[in-house]
Formats: sequence, structure tokens, C-alpha cells
Amino acid sequence: MMLASPPTTEPSTAFFCTYDLRAIVETDVFDATTYTHLGKAFAYWLQTARGWTLGHSHTIAVGFDARVHSKILTGAFITALTEVGVNVLRLGMVPSPLVYFSEYVDMEAFGLSKPQASVVITASHNPAQYNGMKLCVSGLAMSKEELLDFKAIYVQVATGQLVVPSFAKEDVLGHVTYWSPLEAYLNWTVEHFGRFRTRPKVVVDCGNATAGVIAPQVMEALGCDVVPLFAEPDGTFPNHHPDPCVHHNLRFLQAAVAEHQADLGVAFDGDSDRVGVVDSQGRVISGDMLLIFLVRDLLAHQTQEASQTKPIVVSEVKCSQHLFDSIAQLGATPVMAPTGHASIKKTMRELDAKLGGELSGHFFFRDTHFGFDDGIYAALRLIRFLDDARVQKPGTTMGMLFESLPQSFLSEELRLPVPMAQRPAIMAALQAATQALEGFAGLPKTSIETIDGIRFNVQGGFWLCRVSNTEPVLTLRWEAPSAEALTQIEAELKILLQTVIASVVPSFNLAEAIATGGHH
Repeated sequence: MMLASPPTTEPSTAFFCTYDLRAIVETDVFDATTYTHLGKAFAYWLQTARGWTLGHSHTIAVGFDARVHSKILTGAFITALTEVGVNVLRLGMVPSPLVYFSEYVDMEAFGLSKPQASVVITASHNPAQYNGMKLCVSGLAMSKEELLDFKAIYVQVATGQLVVPSFAKEDVLGHVTYWSPLEAYLNWTVEHFGRFRTRPKVVVDCGNATAGVIAPQVMEALGCDVVPLFAEPDGTFPNHHPDPCVHHNLRFLQAAVAEHQADLGVAFDGDSDRVGVVDSQGRVISGDMLLIFLVRDLLAHQTQEASQTKPIVVSEVKCSQHLFDSIAQLGATPVMAPTGHASIKKTMRELDAKLGGELSGHFFFRDTHFGFDDGIYAALRLIRFLDDARVQKPGTTMGMLFESLPQSFLSEELRLPVPMAQRPAIMAALQAATQALEGFAGLPKTSIETIDGIRFNVQGGFWLCRVSNTEPVLTLRWEAPSAEALTQIEAELKILLQTVIASVVPSFNLAEAIATGGHH
């Protein structure tokens, strides 16, 4: 390390989010120069925090998504890594799960060294003008605390306070090896699943994102009758935004399922770590209801040894109470965790849980998978669940399976933009306002959870208010035992929020905030 002075103007660090990096690509704010600094800072962080010796045999796998600037930003990041002595396994444009996969697959079979870290240049489901970065080390996503340390080093590098020495000699300059994980991933899925027995017809909406390079091919190899939609990667996302959480984005999928009389439709987000599903009638199945299907699949396929103990299933505070009740009824142990893929994975590791999932369509498997979120693999588990049901009872449809689920009256997610600096005070005021409440919308209170925001549980439902991990908003969701009660909870919650937030931000107007943030 070398120090330099005086430092230049401190750069923006607003792109450092809770668990990853995301921002609008903008010259002199978040651009190729930023990624050059990030590459050197990440290498230095690995040296100080993980004991890496730069200029030797350490390798980072790097892939990128379909966005128009991803390739250029990736090039700047890789060049910075190699200049400071880190080897790079360049994977090209692939889904995020396939980048993580490179840390787990037997690389010796391909004559390659196993990477000790993996990085994806992606902004996931954010709009096309965004980009970002997801980072894993030794197969695990970086924690909030590790990202804060990385952020501090980045500031030092970007301002010239810290100079990470570059290598000029070829024997210590990092080298780049090109390798595509597509064939290895396809072969792994075939080995894992075999072939589905009833040839399910599946519409696959790739959203002009990374799923198009592998998802339809994998499903065809497993015996599905595949109808691909928007499989050609195009980082402008010309047909619809690749975020399956927003029901409007599923309209083409719903129409294609009806047109082709498909058994189900699946859609992926921008980097394919999340999946959305519509049934044979085009109805959207929420992530928490899909997790009930996945619990049933897990129990049906667990080994005899594993069946001796109750598997632990982890989900998050935004999910329906029906999910947690159903997990217990099926013979597994439900655990509620804070929202966020890093929180789910951390809880799963601590409890040795075999399955986890979020409302957003992130699913995690630790029975016969590696534990990271993989939307394509999750889709295959859901197709296997349908395939098994059709073998047991020919003629079964995903619609029938959906109708067998507990009926849930659950709102879409409501996002309220509020000043970043005022969010802690708003949440504190909201918590104080709820303490004296004995019920809500005529429903008696059963408990209050504060592991991630405030979840006010009532008989037959709940409402939740929490701070988003990825956007400057409060996110809200509510559930009720009937449509009428859902409407009543919404009305009373809006009154409560207007009163509480205005006590901290006097100019706050709920109607204007809803118009800006909206339903998600």
C-alpha cells in the first residue's frame, strides 16, 4: 500500500446499497472509472480482510448481464483486477446464478483453477439505465459490515489516498481466462433432474435479459415443451421491464400461456436469480405461495436419512401468515427472517435450513443445490412438482394446484418515498404509535414482530412497514382474512401513516408519495 496526498474531492458512494451496488450509470459519478477504482479496492479488501496475496494464484470469476453498458464496465473492472495481480475467470454474459455456480462446480474437470470469489456486473431488476455489482467470496455473499469496509477502501482509492501497487512483470500480472459455464450448468441440471415424465408445456419469458442464453435450453433438455418469449438479450428491455414482481410485466406471459394452452408460465428478472410464475389460467402465483409448493417438493424428494428430522424452511417478514402455518402443517419447521437474500442465506446457514424463499421470487435450496438464489433452478423444482402431480393424477394442472392453496387476501407492495435521513425517526414514531393498539381494522392484535421493520399481526392477517434495502422508500404490505377486511386495513393504515410521517416530515403528503412510489 502507498499513501498519496492531498486527496481529491470525495466521490459519491450512494451506489453502495445494503448488500450490493446499484446506481444509474452516469459520467464522473458511476462509470468505467468508478469500476476501475472498485476493482482495485476489492482486490485490496481481499488482501486485508481475507489474507489474499496479490500477484499470486487467486482467481475471481466475473460475469455480466445484458445491459448496454455492462460489457464496458466489466472490462474496466477486470483490467483493474489484473493490474494488481488478480487472475480473472471471465464468464461473459450469463445469469448471476451461473457466476455463483463457478465457485461450486468441479473446475478441475475443465482444467481450470477454482475461483475463490465471484462478481456479477448487474443491476438485477432495476431499470435499464442502472448498473451495479453483486459480490461473493468463498461462495458467500458479502455481509453489510464487509461492504462498509469495502466502501471505505473504495473512497481511499478513488481519492488517491490509497494506491494499490500495480504489477508490470508478466509473472505476477493477473491473467484472464475465458470460460462459459453454460454447458456445465446444463449438464448438471440434466444429471440432477433426469427428464420430466409428462412433457410439461412451459412458456418461458426471458425478458430480453440473461435467462435467454440458458433457461429455454435447459428446460428443453429436461423434456419440457418450451415456448420462449423475448429470449434475445437486449439491455434496453424493449418489450417489458424484467421484474416478475410487477404483475403488469407478466401480461405477455399470461397471454402466451392462454394462446398455447400451456401448463404454466415462468418469467425471470434481469439477472435470472428470481422467478415469477403464472398458472395454466394465467393467474399470478405469489412467491410465498410458490414456497408452499417447494416445501412439498422438498419433502417428497428428501432422502430417507433426511426424513428422520424436520427440515427447517426460512422465509421473510413480507410473506403471508398462510405460508408459515402451511410449512408447519406439512411437517417442516418455519422460521421468519428479515427481508433480503443475504439475511435469508445467513439464517439458513446458521440453522442448517434446507429451503428458503422470499416473496420477490428469490429461492434458496441447500438439499441438493448449493444454497444461492437461482431462479432457473427454482423454476425446474416447480416444474418437477407439477410433473410429479401429473404422474400421480393425470390431468392435474398448475391451476388445480394453485386452487388447493389457502386463499390469501394479500396486497401488492406499496412503496412510499421518504427522506433518507428521516427514515429512522419515522420508524421510531410508527413503533411508538403501535404499542398502545389492541387491534387494527376491527381485528384483534396477536403480536408485533420487529426483526425487520414493524409487522403488526392481527387475527387472520398483518400489516408490515419496513425500510427497503435497495431503494430510498418505505415498503408496505398487508394481509386480511377477507377482501373487505383487506380494504379496511388499507384505509386505516393510510390514516396512521399520514399522521405518523407528518409528525416527522410536516410537508409529507401520502397521496403524492403513493403516486410517486406506487404499487409494486
